[in-house]
Amino acid sequence: MPISEDDRKKFEHDFQYLVDQYISFFSQYSILINKNDRSFEEEEEFLKVQQLLLSISSILSTTMQSLSDELFGKAVDLYYHYKVDAGDGNVFAKQLVEDLRPLFAASLSSRIYKN
Repeated sequence: MPISEDDRKKFEHDFQYLVDQYISFFSQYSILINKNDRSFEEEEEFLKVQQLLLSISSILSTTMQSLSDELFGKAVDLYYHYKVDAGDGNVFAKQLVEDLRPLFAASLSSRIYKN
C-alpha cells in the first residue's frame, strides 16, 4: 500500500519527535544516574525517566524492525521479479540477479539466524 506524501511527512515528524525526546530524557537520565545521593523527588524522577526511556526505546525499536521487515519484503519481491525476467532472457536482469545473489543470500541467512 503506497503511503501519501502527507503521511510520510507526518511519520518522519513523529519519528523525529520521539528520537528528540529520547535524547532529551537520556541526558536527564545520565545526570540522575551519576548522582550518588538522590533525594526522594530525584529518585522518583529517575524512575519515571527510566520508564519513559524504556517505553520510547520499545517504540523506536518496533518501528525500526517494522520498516526493516517491510523493506526486506519489497527487496525480496523485486529480486524475484528480476529473477523471472532473467529466466526469460533479459540480459540486464540476469546480470543484476548475479550481482545481487550473494547479498540476497547473506541477508536471508542473517534474517533466518536472527529469527
